[in-house]
Amino acid sequence: TTNTSTINWIAGDETQWDIVYGAATVTDPNTLTPINPAPSLTPEFTLTTLTENTSYNVWVRSICGNQNGAWIGPLTFKTNCLAVNAFEENFDTTTYGNLPSCWTSVKNGDGVSADAYVKVINYDYNSENSAVRIYNHNSNETTSNVMLISPNVGNSAAGTHAVKFFAKSNDEAGSLQVGTVNNPSNSAVFTVLNTIALTATYTEYTVNFGSYNGTDTFLAFRHNTNSSSSSVY
Repeated sequence: TTNTSTINWIAGDETQWDIVYGAATVTDPNTLTPINPAPSLTPEFTLTTLTENTSYNVWVRSICGNQNGAWIGPLTFKTNCLAVNAFEENFDTTTYGNLPSCWTSVKNGDGVSADAYVKVINYDYNSENSAVRIYNHNSNETTSNVMLISPNVGNSAAGTHAVKFFAKSNDEAGSLQVGTVNNPSNSAVFTVLNTIALTATYTEYTVNFGSYNGTDTFLAFRHNTNSSSSSVY
């Protein structure tokens, strides 16, 4: 969430663990103080009082009598951004290969390719110098999801919203689905609201959320083209 993160791990014979965490710039777990009291019996812990839109490193080690296990990590995570009521983004100020702050990518489902990606590129753009490329790289178009996820729109169910954007495909039969996800992680569940047939030319589209009454607050743009190694921009 914006200020918590639940981590879990696979236990062996041990029943108690130390956890340390700090800013993503911290690389030595021995400089951090373990959480007290240490988690016991359940290999899971929820970190609290975190700062929104901030990256952290976390490590875990087993507590075994007089000899502790090695620190395992770091696992890096980033807390969610605070919700907004509206957003505008042309991606022109985002570095190649990244996404703007509070935007994320999700890849999940059966048959999703490890080489699929969602990132800002400096070609095939409609605005000044950048676009986002959603590339499926042979992912299964029906059972896998390769998606661009918007910032958290807290009042998305207010019946007053629409999302307007330019899009195109490198495939003559290109398709994009616009919908929502319940969270911006790889456990996200996608709900489609509109399926758009794309062309090879940038065209402006509008998807109205006036009748949306769900609880999801993240907009999702899902690659939906029935073709291998195709892209949506």
